[in-house]
Amino acid sequence: MSTRFILTSVALAAAITVAANSQAADTALASSAGVQGNPALAHTIARNAAAQQRVAADLSRGRLSPQEAADLQTQVANIYRAQAGTLETAAAHPAQLAASGQRLTSALHDAEAARRSDAHADRLDRMHLHVAALRDAEQQRWIAQGLRLGHLSPMQAAQLERAQADLAAAQSAAVGRGHETVEAALHLQHRQDMQDWAIHDAQSHRAS
Repeated sequence: MSTRFILTSVALAAAITVAANSQAADTALASSAGVQGNPALAHTIARNAAAQQRVAADLSRGRLSPQEAADLQTQVANIYRAQAGTLETAAAHPAQLAASGQRLTSALHDAEAARRSDAHADRLDRMHLHVAALRDAEQQRWIAQGLRLGHLSPMQAAQLERAQADLAAAQSAAVGRGHETVEAALHLQHRQDMQDWAIHDAQSHRAS
């Protein structure tokens, strides 16, 4: 079995996981009894999800090369970490959190505007980054929904955002080292699976 086939299978399996989990997660969150939520905080995290959906779309349409997307994910990691720090004191600094969301949107806009020609962009790297962006978007949407429904506290959201930052940085580093290996792709997929579990586990404990 070739490395290319294995890597492609990993990416496709991750994409299927995102699609399969989305509707079930929405149903579970909507049906559970919530406490007072944080709609303003949720709005900023929801912008993260929208930005990652845009990254995935740009990759699939050739508007971003794999290296450009990886560079962008490095910025994303820094923004997520800043958001995590702000979430811990969100009541005192709501405007700062909103500004961090604008930074992410601006970084994506700048990356699109500075599109470089990359005729030799690796299709597998593009696919893996596309899937990773979709999973990040889905996880950000879950965090935003948890905040909005009161299933996550700002402190819990801060911890989850730090994990999101680490995942974005790891994905960027993998591309920066060259083409992703089978081991690297599987390791990142496992970390994303664990983050899925962490988000839902935090919400279930908060709602109980």
